[in-house]
Amino acid sequence: MYHSLIINVGDNYIDTWDDWKLIPSSRPVIAPPIERTKFVTVPCRDGALDYSRTPANRPTYDDRTGKIEFYLENDYAGWDWETAYTTICETLKGQRVRFALEDNPSHYYSGLLWVNQLKSDKGHSKITLEYNLHPTMYTLKVEAVALNVYDLKLNRGMEYQLLVGVGPTNTFYRKMNVTAKPRDVVKITQNGTILALRKGTAVVTAECGGMKAECAVTVGAYESFTIERALDGVSETNPVGSIVAGMSYQNVFNVGDSEKEMLELTVEMGGTDVTGSCVVMAEDNASAQIKMASVTGNIKITAHAAAKPVAAMLCADILPVEVKPLKRVEGAFRLGR
Repeated sequence: MYHSLIINVGDNYIDTWDDWKLIPSSRPVIAPPIERTKFVTVPCRDGALDYSRTPANRPTYDDRTGKIEFYLENDYAGWDWETAYTTICETLKGQRVRFALEDNPSHYYSGLLWVNQLKSDKGHSKITLEYNLHPTMYTLKVEAVALNVYDLKLNRGMEYQLLVGVGPTNTFYRKMNVTAKPRDVVKITQNGTILALRKGTAVVTAECGGMKAECAVTVGAYESFTIERALDGVSETNPVGSIVAGMSYQNVFNVGDSEKEMLELTVEMGGTDVTGSCVVMAEDNASAQIKMASVTGNIKITAHAAAKPVAAMLCADILPVEVKPLKRVEGAFRLGR
């Protein structure tokens, strides 16, 4: 743990270590708000009237203000001090953000955060972030952890991409603990893929913010189908190449440049076009989700990025829980984006 800040800018969540390679010079602490005091001197009397509290006899507070100093680790390829400074300034300038401390992700703050200065000290580059925040500290805890599958069948050597989501989706809990027991039946790989090692049963558990979800995995000898794809300018979160017959299949596809392009996606199962029954498009048409309750034949996926039309398109509602791939960062899993 690097005692990072987790910063929410728009739809993005930035970890000051994972994304910017910033290490705080001391453990970050957000300054408490200072109570406002207002006194009116009464003429000809030895005293004053206290107007500090509201008519409801509640105190009022000034904004939280302060600074947090970071060391910049710029020994990474493509991340020199100039690139880091420019990226951080461009991300934060003029933005009202929400952020939480990695040490206390269930509470967050809202306000302004900006780069105060960049300096060099004894061979180290330092960046100071200054903040001006609303006096209220807000609470937002994880209420649920969701998986794309809860009962999984695999053949030995087969892989299955585990997709994990948390609710509410705007929580600051970004680190996910994923374990498998017993560990000699299945293995959790770097990107959260379940790899079947030998015949048997196992339980995969995903835990975040005190909530967890479990998937029962059975490794045996089952009929399976292949998953082929032809992707052009499109990325996916579930790149596995086969799946056991009767299992559910879920995948998310995204276009690289959502400002200029849209996604065109077709899906065949057993030689039949099933696009209309299993594909859910996002509102901006730059991403889509495949969701099949039961696989009964070989799957073929064709997806490419096309120019956006001028006219707006009707699209279906997206799924209520957003599931994402996992990426191992410094020994812990992180919700991907």
